[in-house]
Amino acid sequence: MEQKVKYAKEIGKIGEAIKRIGNDFGNAPDMKIQSTEDIKKLITKYDVGLSEFKQTESYFKGIDSPFGFEHDHHLMVNAFSEYVKATEDMVSAVKVEPQVFTEEPYLIAQKNQSVAAGKIAKIATELAQKMFP
Repeated sequence: MEQKVKYAKEIGKIGEAIKRIGNDFGNAPDMKIQSTEDIKKLITKYDVGLSEFKQTESYFKGIDSPFGFEHDHHLMVNAFSEYVKATEDMVSAVKVEPQVFTEEPYLIAQKNQSVAAGKIAKIATELAQKMFP
């Protein structure tokens, strides 16, 4: 039981990272980008968030899941990897030169990020129900 509780707390770190960092990524279309400096600030902000997501992804890949939950862990890692990839695509949609915010690729990536977040939530709920019936 102790291992399950510890693992559930580890899964919670994914949700915390998404909440803390992920919400910023949805704000770019609403930002008033008026200069190259504005774009550079946005890219820097995104790069920091993306780096944190990649660290969380790497950490999560390395933790041990409780016996019998290896497949669920694999599904969770894959869903979070999809989320990180979508985030990376969102960052790539913002270019410094020329001063461009490529909205279509950003919105596609944002949708992919949302789908991955839904998968993460679903898997987390299923895991919780299996581990703590």
